[in-house]
Amino acid sequence: EHPPLSGDTKKAIAIYKRNPNEANKQNLLNTLNKSYDAVIEQKKKNLNEHIKDKDKTIKIWLKTVKSGKNPPFMNLETDNSKGNERKAVANAIANYNKNRNAQNENALNNALSSYYEAFLDEQRKHIKETEDLREE
Repeated sequence: EHPPLSGDTKKAIAIYKRNPNEANKQNLLNTLNKSYDAVIEQKKKNLNEHIKDKDKTIKIWLKTVKSGKNPPFMNLETDNSKGNERKAVANAIANYNKNRNAQNENALNNALSSYYEAFLDEQRKHIKETEDLREE
């Protein structure tokens, strides 16, 4: 939930513990906020990269399905909030594999796109959670 403690943060904590005055407290808060800001900026940068790569990634996933394999996310064993979208992709893959026509390919593309949008929403939620933790 929290960014890892940097050397500067550990140092600021030690200084505050040795001498818990307002100046050292403010220095510690500034150091913690700097760490959170770095994590938030990195998450935002990653989100922007994912947004930029959306169409390319979906094309790769579609090509993977056309080759008879599943997109990599279908083999993940982790819990996530994209269960409905993942089921829709599984159904679209099954339909496409039964009948490889333009209609089923379009439905598969739409299911992959919906999954990717859910992934992006999940990333936005993580950013918001980190921003909220920073404020705490």
